[in-house]
Amino acid sequence: MSFAKNKNTILAAACAVLFVIGFFSNDPFGLFEYSFKKAPLMLKNINSNDIKKIEVKQGDMTRLVFESANENWSVKAPETPVPFNADSKKIKDGIEEILKIKKYHEVSSSKEKHAEYEVTADKFHIVLFSSTGKILADLFVGKSGAAFGSSLVRLASDDAVYTAKGNFKGQWNQNIDSFRDKKIVNFVKENIVSVEFHGAKSYKMVKTPQNAWELTTRKNTKPADASKVNSILNMIVSLEGDSFHQMEGNKKPYAKMTITLSSGTQEEIFISGPMKNDEFFMKSLYMQGSDWMSVPKYRVDSLLREASYFEQTAKAPSVQDSGMPSNNGQAPSRR
Repeated sequence: MSFAKNKNTILAAACAVLFVIGFFSNDPFGLFEYSFKKAPLMLKNINSNDIKKIEVKQGDMTRLVFESANENWSVKAPETPVPFNADSKKIKDGIEEILKIKKYHEVSSSKEKHAEYEVTADKFHIVLFSSTGKILADLFVGKSGAAFGSSLVRLASDDAVYTAKGNFKGQWNQNIDSFRDKKIVNFVKENIVSVEFHGAKSYKMVKTPQNAWELTTRKNTKPADASKVNSILNMIVSLEGDSFHQMEGNKKPYAKMTITLSSGTQEEIFISGPMKNDEFFMKSLYMQGSDWMSVPKYRVDSLLREASYFEQTAKAPSVQDSGMPSNNGQAPSRR
């Protein structure tokens, strides 16, 4: 077999071999999971409990600062006067994703490639701090990687650029409202001892020493339906809005709720609306700042019931309670 006669076949075979070698050496789809598991972590000897502060930066400019206290996170931007309560779960999940980055697929270790991959010192990066202010890691996040949902990353202390699983820039390069806690209140229903509704019709529900509930209106006090009260308490503690807003124009007063906890502290929820999109705005002490939270109308309608809804209904007497014989007076079946 001469090369001249079979050169096309030989060249095709050589190209196929080179393609296979290149494909499997880069492993863009993570086919070799066993090798990935063996790869060392990028951030060695760091766990999530070590991280107490995070700065999201563009070069030297700090865009957002996250700080942890008692397992809860806050978030602050340079233009915000005070920190806001942050969505702690979102922050913790983001930290865990960063800590999972491995030195598996090295793209380049050349400084000359940093600008092309957008991992230079003037680009986007995430700085992790300890409780003492020590920098635990400075992670530069550049372009998206070749594989879907991946990012090009490098540590400030290392020239090597790696492909990491995860869209870290999309996850962390957002405005402050994306990280703020959208819950209206922050306590558990077991700590609630009274709920007072102020509006067109005002009433109050109070927990008794016997763990029953009483309904008080302007007319009288009577037992409340425990299951319906429990349902409303679940709604209160799970209240969550959709987005933050500044109040437009004049306030539209609608209702207010005052919740008293077993500790004696009180939380007030102000409800205003309906707005132009038939939604309502809510505000509470926990939310901080001057912003209001938009809440769909159906949630407000479910929350603000008439007082009569909570009245305990008389239980229908059973056959035994009535003193009447069962089975229409006939002998019980032996089947």
